[in-house]
Amino acid sequence: MSLPDGAIVMCGGKAERFGGRDKGCIFFRGKPLAERVVEALRRSGLSVLFAFSIRTACSAAYASMVDGVSLLETPGEGYVADLRYVAKWASSHVGWRRALVVGCDMPLFTKEVTRKLLEMMKDAGAPVVNVVVSGKELSSLGFDVKEGEPVTSVSLIDLLELSLSPPDVELRWESLIYSPAQEVWDCDDQKSLEVFESLWKAQGEKGMTS
Repeated sequence: MSLPDGAIVMCGGKAERFGGRDKGCIFFRGKPLAERVVEALRRSGLSVLFAFSIRTACSAAYASMVDGVSLLETPGEGYVADLRYVAKWASSHVGWRRALVVGCDMPLFTKEVTRKLLEMMKDAGAPVVNVVVSGKELSSLGFDVKEGEPVTSVSLIDLLELSLSPPDVELRWESLIYSPAQEVWDCDDQKSLEVFESLWKAQGEKGMTS
């Protein structure tokens, strides 16, 4: 599969572990998470479609402050259903065949990380390419995750194939392992936000700007 036509930022969840807060509106180092992620993608040269639900209108407002970002409101029926909705819209309205799909809540996501991901994915062939990280690596940093390789908030997806496939059919997929894990990990709760803050302070701002 060739590289993406653009990037889709998914931001429509309930954020139950964060007390129902709109996670994209949480500030990290003086900037909302949604704006940080969108800026990283735009600075890497990608067109960005920000997909939000009524629950995450605040995040959409921050994302819209970045030049060149388009907004699309989804039904808010869950990640998989909303992703299919966005895939169908993007393939039919803007002609995208492939997209880098990311979450809106990754504090350490930067343009350099985006470029590293794209380089990793350039030879991928499956309709869905999931980036995975080591649970062991994350837990060693202080995140509350299980051992193993949890899927991160990043995938490369064939939008046309996804939009045309039946809802009960899982597309063929492959995995790519990414490290350092924290660069593509999402902010699930207050504890993880505190871990991200401590990582930033420990490493300093060098190499961690968006």
